[in-house]
Amino acid sequence: MVVNMLKLIMLLLISVSLVTKTSGQASSTATATVTIATPAATLKTSDLDFGNFSGTVQAGQVEITSDGSRIVSGGVKLLSSSDKAGAASFKISSRHHVYAISLPSEDMTVINGQGTDVIKVSSFNSRLSIGTFESENVTVGATLKTSPSQKPGIYTCSNIPLQVIFHYN
Repeated sequence: MVVNMLKLIMLLLISVSLVTKTSGQASSTATATVTIATPAATLKTSDLDFGNFSGTVQAGQVEITSDGSRIVSGGVKLLSSSDKAGAASFKISSRHHVYAISLPSEDMTVINGQGTDVIKVSSFNSRLSIGTFESENVTVGATLKTSPSQKPGIYTCSNIPLQVIFHYN
């Protein structure tokens, strides 16, 4: 039994001597960064203007395309081809070129100064013109539909003005 005990102690000593004790450690660091984007800014540079025209005894329409062209049909007679008719224009300032444009989904109403006659504006359309890296232009056109014998006058927005929303990522 003493011999067994000695064998056991020897085994224990050998086992302890084989176990290597390690100490020390390694570390590394990282930094956290974030970029907060400058929000897009918009500036209206011109209003949507259907120009000067007269109505006749039949209904008609004036379309301002997104490139600013004016197309008339039906009972509409242009009074001057050199008036200030044109598309609404907006300047977008942003470092982000990925965005969507929301145009009005409902008709807009313009009303004469006496408040006695209205005209509907609908079919909004847009066009993007790429400018510099941080600045682009968007133009917006629409169609104005006149009634037969539309009353003369200056017609302006009566409800919500033309609102164009720019969504960016």
